[in-house]
Amino acid sequence: MIHVTIPDTKSLVEADGTRKYDAFNIHLNGAFHASIRYSHLRRLHDALKQEFNGRLLTPDFPGKKLKKHLDAKALAERRLALMRYLQAVVQNSFTSRHRITEKFFLDAQVESFRPSSSNISVDVYMCDGTKQTVRCSVENPTSAVLELFCRAVGIAPENIMFFGLFLAKNNAQGKGVLVERWLKNYESPYISLQLANLKAMDGVFHKLIVRKIIWDTKIEDDLLADPGAVNLLFTQAVADITNGNFVVPADTLQRLRSLQLAHSWKDYLRLCHLQNSYGYEVLEPCVADYPSPDNRCDLRVGRRQIVLSYTDPKTGEPVESAFRATRIRVWKIVNQVRKSF
Repeated sequence: MIHVTIPDTKSLVEADGTRKYDAFNIHLNGAFHASIRYSHLRRLHDALKQEFNGRLLTPDFPGKKLKKHLDAKALAERRLALMRYLQAVVQNSFTSRHRITEKFFLDAQVESFRPSSSNISVDVYMCDGTKQTVRCSVENPTSAVLELFCRAVGIAPENIMFFGLFLAKNNAQGKGVLVERWLKNYESPYISLQLANLKAMDGVFHKLIVRKIIWDTKIEDDLLADPGAVNLLFTQAVADITNGNFVVPADTLQRLRSLQLAHSWKDYLRLCHLQNSYGYEVLEPCVADYPSPDNRCDLRVGRRQIVLSYTDPKTGEPVESAFRATRIRVWKIVNQVRKSF
């Protein structure tokens, strides 16, 4: 699912410097994506309308105005109307995944970024810190860059679908990397990386990393026949143990280390599959309303569960609460901005 907002607008100048125009700052999944002009958004609407005819269930697209330059009130009204329209487009699985929508957002990102060159090189990392330099085009979507990486490390084409390309940065505590966002096919990984690093105010820069996107160990068992996939799964399992995201008993840890030294990677992964704590993605610490309001806790998801780890305020003992997730339709993330005067 894609979440889209248009928090503000900006005034831009045509590429040839002839005149100014208003552009709408599109944010996708919490990150700035592109500054897009009204006429281009109108072209998206016309293309979707032609493709889906009466099946395009969206609010009315805001019409053209007689004035070339809108005042602040009219521009704000158009911004809100466009945001409601785009939210309806991306919340519909047929239109959000359609080639028209994906290509529009990808082209808009490239045009907004205005790259100086089309042919680029980008470093894609595995979980152990090793990297593969991928030579591609700045216009290549995520799937194309991921395919080039997987081909370079020897993953069979039919197994590429079980891995994803993520935007990540080094953990502030120095333990591994913190995954921030799963990159999708409506964006250029190179541009998304550059945009994220432009806003890296803390001096910690982002990088592209490949991780599995499956939590089912039965699927992983089938991947053990693919040497390239085994290498990727093994490096992720070792990294998760090293940074504390995957905790195992002391005797199991010793057996895993022995298998690692013996280069028995398949047996290493088979033993991992038997552990209840394997197969979870650890997210940033958060504040939850369970079991009481403003409860600070650690969060991990996997194996059809959402697990909250926190300290019991009465006893001071560590507690884990697991919630079975059979079907998730919406993730609700609330960002509370605290101001001090």
